[in-house]
Amino acid sequence: MSNPLLQYIYVYNAMGSAIDINEVIKNDISKKKISGKVSNTGGFDVYSSLMTFFETSDSFFVKLNVAAVNIDSSGLKSKLTLKRVDSFIYKIHFFFSLFFILTTIFIAFYILISTKGEEKVLEYFLLPFFGVFYLILIVSIGSSSVKSLKAKIENSLSKENIKLEKIE
Repeated sequence: MSNPLLQYIYVYNAMGSAIDINEVIKNDISKKKISGKVSNTGGFDVYSSLMTFFETSDSFFVKLNVAAVNIDSSGLKSKLTLKRVDSFIYKIHFFFSLFFILTTIFIAFYILISTKGEEKVLEYFLLPFFGVFYLILIVSIGSSSVKSLKAKIENSLSKENIKLEKIE
């Protein structure tokens, strides 16, 4: 699912080799500065785990796939890609909130039509606002998690003197 309101891929030019970047991320994971593991698709999957004692593959809400590739033959420049990946839990909450909004709007219109406006229908039109609030909450938690992870990775790389230049 692609949401046009959120940015899902961050790309950087890095002044350092891909091996150095991977070592920094691997060291941060091993020192428990960042929760994560080696990804099946290449690079590392980093995530903010809500339950650090019970880290399973589904204990994250959203994660970043961090992949670095050398872009020159000397190994001095590399391309760093941070890709947001939504978990199954995030998608369930997101689609449940959409389903709740649509269902409550349908019910409110049905009551409005069936009672011909004789009943107080305004209360029924307030229900979708709870769904909208829940949707905003889910999206903001996911966005703030991604921003936090991105900042942690940028800080880790800057401490190791790897300069990042964002590509638009």
